[in-house]
Amino acid sequence: MFRRAGRRWGRAMGWILVLTFAVTLAAAIYIMFYEPERFVAEYTLCAVREDDAGKTPAPLSMWMLLRDYNHLLDDEDFRNQVVAEQESDGKTFISARGNATDHMVVIRAAGPDAMIVCGLADAVGDRLVAQSESLLGVSTVRTVSRARLQPQPDGKSDYVRILLAMLATFGVLSLLAVLFGSRRENVGWMTPHPQLEMPVAGQVAECGEACAYCAKKLKKNKLSDGRLLAHVDRLVREGVEESALFLRSSAGMQSCAMAVAGVRAEDDAPAYAVLLGQTLAEDGYSVLMMELDGDAPSLGRYLGVTGQVDVVDCLTDDSHLPMAILRTPAVNLHFIDCCHTGEEVRLAAASPAFRTFVKDALAVYDYVILSAPPATFGSGAALVGSAADQTVLVAREQRYTAKELAGVAAGLRQRAVQLSGVVFTDVKRRQLKGIYKADGKAYRKEGKPAARA
Repeated sequence: MFRRAGRRWGRAMGWILVLTFAVTLAAAIYIMFYEPERFVAEYTLCAVREDDAGKTPAPLSMWMLLRDYNHLLDDEDFRNQVVAEQESDGKTFISARGNATDHMVVIRAAGPDAMIVCGLADAVGDRLVAQSESLLGVSTVRTVSRARLQPQPDGKSDYVRILLAMLATFGVLSLLAVLFGSRRENVGWMTPHPQLEMPVAGQVAECGEACAYCAKKLKKNKLSDGRLLAHVDRLVREGVEESALFLRSSAGMQSCAMAVAGVRAEDDAPAYAVLLGQTLAEDGYSVLMMELDGDAPSLGRYLGVTGQVDVVDCLTDDSHLPMAILRTPAVNLHFIDCCHTGEEVRLAAASPAFRTFVKDALAVYDYVILSAPPATFGSGAALVGSAADQTVLVAREQRYTAKELAGVAAGLRQRAVQLSGVVFTDVKRRQLKGIYKADGKAYRKEGKPAARA
């Protein structure tokens, strides 16, 4: 229970800090700039209802009396009578205050002019003493003390009050977050959940910056080594290597076709597919990668090559195959690009000829990696996955709940997809620094990306 409450508090921490800063800033502006220009005077009277004569007032009775006083102070006729007797600047606010333990009522006036504040407090207090018995049913009313100016706060107390306002706001917002915060329990590499209903195949550390850098340089042919794997962080390479070993173990260490599908387009599934293919190729396996996301093809920009024909053309006429298979900067890694629309690619992936094409490719290559469309967009991922021996789902770290991922997995399995597990991307480096070590020392972020030896 306490862990769940702590997670709720952590998820709301961003909003808590923002709102705390806003409230503290507003309180500081009020205390430092507005409050010094305000004067406060208090007029005290004693009012006893008939039912409370000779005894301590009932709390409800006293609060009702204070409410009646404030209603009377807001009455326009009453205010006009007071203003007719006493000068007013139109900037002075008057209210009635008290507590439930005695019969004392404090008439509090606040405004920018000390003389007007005191004068209005006396005028209102005297009129209430004169009219309380007839207007509010008070049996006894008398003046205890006439209007007195309250001392102005000094500079030190201002800072203390600002600090107290900050702490109180932070505490109240934290309590609200724990009690009523989002109960959404997102899952990740380090926080799996029984409802996930599929194994965690691995993780990939934050690599978006490196991927964008490499894609830009590859487009301009400015990379000496065109492999994306050679320009990412060591933590990324370690994670991809482990996930590759997991997928090979799931296939019994035999040749197989693997489909890679992200839950959504922003889950970096294409980048992971490229890293997986280059890792397998670097380990000595022959790999064929196929772009099958006709709506948003992106493997080519990570591999630095583009094609004019694709698998759809090859299924129509196998003479296109030599032109469709492209070499990449990575040894043992070939690539077939996508040149048709998403609908055309989906129709091709649903055909028996496509399954035969994948099976024939496995006679030549050790691994065939199929980059599928997002699993939550149309049926493309299911069609591609059903033609593969196993499918790996790619999800952003701490983006989805276990129930959401389990729902996506169930939808894929219903369409004859052999789901091997989920790989979490964009894992924070701080979660990995204590796990992956080099020479007995904890991981430290590397400098500029360097080619792998």
